[in-house]
Amino acid sequence: MGSVQSAEPWKDALKPAQRKYPAELVERAVRMVAEKQKQSPGRSGIIREVGDLLGIHPEALPYWVKKAEARTDRQAVVAQQEREWVRELEKEVRV
Repeated sequence: MGSVQSAEPWKDALKPAQRKYPAELVERAVRMVAEKQKQSPGRSGIIREVGDLLGIHPEALPYWVKKAEARTDRQAVVAQQEREWVRELEKEVRV
């Protein structure tokens, strides 16, 4: 029996990529990197070490870490803006 090829092979390219790693593994790996970086600031090779330990592709984990750092930075900015907004409201209430 021969293989059946799609009449429209371009449709396969439009399908979303299947996730290779479960969300729990991604979260755990990013958390492990952050903890190791706190323990040994400036030490190189932490991302590769964690990736090797958990069996994660070498290009995936650095991407996840950068994405998590960007999300954390945005959250810190929003938190600071909210604190400033609350201070301004408290000043208005006192007047």
